[in-house]
Amino acid sequence: MKYRAVRFVPTTPVVFAILLAATAFADERAFEKKIEISAFPFSFDNIPVPITASFDGAAPVVVNTVYEEFYDDGTPIVLTAPETFEHRPFVAWWKDGPTVYSEERTISFNLDQSATYIAAYGTPTYTLNVTSSPEVGITFLNEDILEMQTPYERVFETEDIYEAIINAPVTFNGKPFARWMLNGKEESKLHVINVMMDDDYDLEAQYGSGSITCKIQPKEARRKARWRIDGGEWMKRGVTVEDLLVGKYRIEWKPVAGFKTPNPRNVPIEDGDAHTIRGRYFPEE
Repeated sequence: MKYRAVRFVPTTPVVFAILLAATAFADERAFEKKIEISAFPFSFDNIPVPITASFDGAAPVVVNTVYEEFYDDGTPIVLTAPETFEHRPFVAWWKDGPTVYSEERTISFNLDQSATYIAAYGTPTYTLNVTSSPEVGITFLNEDILEMQTPYERVFETEDIYEAIINAPVTFNGKPFARWMLNGKEESKLHVINVMMDDDYDLEAQYGSGSITCKIQPKEARRKARWRIDGGEWMKRGVTVEDLLVGKYRIEWKPVAGFKTPNPRNVPIEDGDAHTIRGRYFPEE
């Protein structure tokens, strides 16, 4: 059996409706212009950059790159790019490619032609602030530049993560180097430190030492009671431990039969501190 293909031919009213709709859409687009907003180099990695935009006098809104939309011919538009984004400083607005349109972060124009506006950003910039305490004016060695005295600031501009190496003197004015603090947290007790510059950092070298003395009560527990620092050797009451570098130390007490053991505690040491702590054993009920 043979089959004959049948082609559907729309009736005249259907064809007319389709053509009319297409013509209306084309006429509408003829009075509109397309704007695209992107950011260099972030758009290549699909990283959205928040751009503050105002269209046709409306209240500002935040649009993320890449942004595309049609607007009426001549629509007034205002765009503002962030001053920095992911440590990259704003450089300029480009238009339709790497051609500088404006070096101002805020631009305003009437959309009288379709165009692409690109917020261009420069090389990443990271800052390392180096300080020392309690002394200032300490000369530190840096691996790639001349000696610098605290406090000082170093700015790194590089596409690759840079490793900063800082060498602090072991002693200064008779005070021993104690530790490095990185963004407020202890990072190292070695006087040489490596910092991977993938962010902004505050680096502080702390110098100095102090002491801790422990007293124990009541006297009934003293004969067998002991205390220690950071898990070290057990010591009798009244012993003073000198030359403890600036930092935090954990104090523990040894159990004594018939008494409740005092709870461990942390003792912070600043330069020149002379702490006297007390461990009180309470009789068990």
